[in-house]
Amino acid sequence: MFKKIKFLDVILIFIIIIVISLVAHFTLIARNQFFRFIYPIEAFFSKNSINCSTDSPAWMKQTIIFSVNDNGSLANQLVYISPEGKTYHCESGWKNYPLLSSHIDQDTRYRYASLTKPITASLLLKMMGDQELKLDDHLVKYLPELNHYSDKRIKDITIENLLTHTSGFDRLKSNDPLFNTYEKPWCPYNLKKMQSLKLDHQPGQMYSYDNRNYCLLSIVVERVTGNPFRAVLNQKMNLENYNIQFINGPFGTDEVKYDFRYEPVFTYSYTAMFDFNALSPVAGLSGSAESYAKLLNQLLRDKQSILSPSSVNTGCKVNEIKSCFSLGLSRYKKNDHSIEVKWHDGGLPGANSLMIRDENGGIMVWAGNGSQPESTQQYAFFKYVYDQLNLFYKSDN
Repeated sequence: MFKKIKFLDVILIFIIIIVISLVAHFTLIARNQFFRFIYPIEAFFSKNSINCSTDSPAWMKQTIIFSVNDNGSLANQLVYISPEGKTYHCESGWKNYPLLSSHIDQDTRYRYASLTKPITASLLLKMMGDQELKLDDHLVKYLPELNHYSDKRIKDITIENLLTHTSGFDRLKSNDPLFNTYEKPWCPYNLKKMQSLKLDHQPGQMYSYDNRNYCLLSIVVERVTGNPFRAVLNQKMNLENYNIQFINGPFGTDEVKYDFRYEPVFTYSYTAMFDFNALSPVAGLSGSAESYAKLLNQLLRDKQSILSPSSVNTGCKVNEIKSCFSLGLSRYKKNDHSIEVKWHDGGLPGANSLMIRDENGGIMVWAGNGSQPESTQQYAFFKYVYDQLNLFYKSDN
């Protein structure tokens, strides 16, 4: 009997050691792997938590389900403003821990990431409407303190080139400093760097998305108005009325809890790695999906807006995703039988967003709290929403 008890004790101790080792491994060493493993369980509860406003189109709930299943986001906001001006919304998930915290609602704050850029572009176009600057103004007009350039092509860069990402900067070929970690970027702090820079392309010839373009646009705003970019954007866009705010780094108490399980590099600590003041015109705003949609709906009523055509011709193909870019938005039309849309997406560690304005006048804005799994195909979520909108408008006719 004594030997039997001894043996059972050894087995019990062995089991305890294994459990403690597994817990330590998954919480200290392979934390993300553990949370990836339990994602399907959390996804089940998230899908059962979906709440949509009355009479919301069926595609909205299906889009939330797709986001949970295939896009790595458990906590979602989705807003649709119809061509007739009616607003619908859907949400899923919880602000913090699943089942143990308050449910995501219309007012939960998300980081817009690069959805900030269309608002920055709208500011420049609004200033043009007020005749404070012109689309064909050259950037160097607003940099009088710089008297020479190693690359003479910099003198050819116009405001329109910056808006359309055709300035010649190409983050795939040269360093885009706005997201260098633990480093102060030369834009907006050390513009003398412009004198020694070499462009990657001739201005106006090629579309290449680059954050430097919109940082330089913020410099133009400051030089024209004599005021800080944040103050001008707040005032001209009435951001306070929409409860849209600038990010200063740390997470706000009204923000969703972001999910980093599918992030290959960054965790919560990324907020100390970047200069969020420099990111103000690039990826600096936060708010709800509904606030963004309502602000955008207002901005698009201006005579000259981000929907206006650009005179820059790069020979783009509208049926290729991210091939055509106008004054602040990408253009896409799958084929002759599909709708044309203007759109923009955004991404920060643990946060993704998407806005689409379709040719019928509808506006869709989505915000999610996660990152796409590595196995997800490029632009999968955009393609899904685009196809859903096509089916929706066809069935509505």
